[in-house]
Amino acid sequence: MNHILPLFSRLLLVPLFVFSAIKKLDNPTGTVETMRSAGINFQTELFMYGSIAFLLIGSLLLLLGYKTRVGAFMLLLFIVPTTLLFHWDFTDITQTIALYKNAAIVSALLLLMAHGPGGVSIDAKLNNGH
Repeated sequence: MNHILPLFSRLLLVPLFVFSAIKKLDNPTGTVETMRSAGINFQTELFMYGSIAFLLIGSLLLLLGYKTRVGAFMLLLFIVPTTLLFHWDFTDITQTIALYKNAAIVSALLLLMAHGPGGVSIDAKLNNGH
């Protein structure tokens, strides 16, 4: 049973990041405006498309369990700055909840980085072959 639990963790994390990427792709102008309102005024479009790439590639790596630690790190590189820029307002309960939610997601990503994808993954198949 322990070998399959990381798979469930990965499967529960992936949709959050994929939907975030889709939302950004669906409204790139709004995304750029939101980023600029948070102070990202240099190469905003590049940062937006870069974040979409990190979200999609990191999610795919987690989903497949291939290079899981790299995928988790890519998603950390997205979620940590996002949390600091957009959810660090303790006067707004919605932002405070988002901050703690993101902290929980960060902890899950850190666990995947520390322990890997588990037994049900491409990484596990490749490592058993050696």
